[in-house]
Amino acid sequence: ECGAPCNGPLVSTKECLSTPCDVKKDCILSEWSQWSDCTQGTDEGQKYRARQITQKPQRGGKDCQELVLSETIGCDVHGPEICELGDWKEWNACSVSCGMGWHVRAREIAQPARRGGLPCSGDLKELDHCEDVSCHGTGAIDCKLSPWGAWSMCGVDNQRYRDRKIAQPAANQGEACEGGMHETETCALDKVDCSCSDWTAW
Repeated sequence: ECGAPCNGPLVSTKECLSTPCDVKKDCILSEWSQWSDCTQGTDEGQKYRARQITQKPQRGGKDCQELVLSETIGCDVHGPEICELGDWKEWNACSVSCGMGWHVRAREIAQPARRGGLPCSGDLKELDHCEDVSCHGTGAIDCKLSPWGAWSMCGVDNQRYRDRKIAQPAANQGEACEGGMHETETCALDKVDCSCSDWTAW
């Protein structure tokens, strides 16, 4: 016996959705990769991460060049460190073995500024007066002045000058120097006597 024949079309069609040809497509990037290991293996190195282009721009979409494809940061997670100065060292020996002189002391940078920290502020050397009186014992030492220097040449103001210095500063509560350190005087003019000519003829 013959069965019932097939009923209905063998092919059917319907409208499918498609992307219009004038729709812009922006550049699309992948997710960021994991951070790399530090380049130097320490906190002083750098580490990196990157991402890829998964869709290129089409029909005027957003360009990939405007997007960041790689990043780098320092491995050190600490903040800025300011510069720090060390303690002053002892004063060095006096510049003279007897009387008033100079001595110096110094210090060093204990911690340089790092990662944008403030630089050090302050001197690394200091200069100060010193006095060595061991050559004079423990008694009072009075100030002494040097002899006067030679007179200068006479100037256009008809004056000349001379100076002297402190040869020995006072020490151990000795007496201070007295007297000027600078003298000026009018230049002495050579004497010129009056003289008369011979008599004329009568």
